[in-house]
Amino acid sequence: MGSYQAGTTVTFEARFYNERTGSMVNPDVGSLSLKIYYNGSLFADCTSDIYQVDTGVYACDYSIPETADKGLYVYEWQATINGKPYRESGLFRVRKRKVG
Repeated sequence: MGSYQAGTTVTFEARFYNERTGSMVNPDVGSLSLKIYYNGSLFADCTSDIYQVDTGVYACDYSIPETADKGLYVYEWQATINGKPYRESGLFRVRKRKVG
């Protein structure tokens, strides 16, 4: 779990593998999404900012707003690979800048 200051940029990365062969594979066209949740509610939909790094490797640079509350956030990648749904999630912490 990473810890980031509000106002900074975080890069989220996902890797997709073929279950049988272990080789890297791209998700089915149009199925890839990345969403961020805070306190169980959608905080940001980053899907339109996803870019491909390599075969089966995708990333998204997300700028945490200065106004983001401190606390734990959940990021969740979703995709379909060869017709099967895929979901991966993780946690990160947002800190506020100390003033003074």
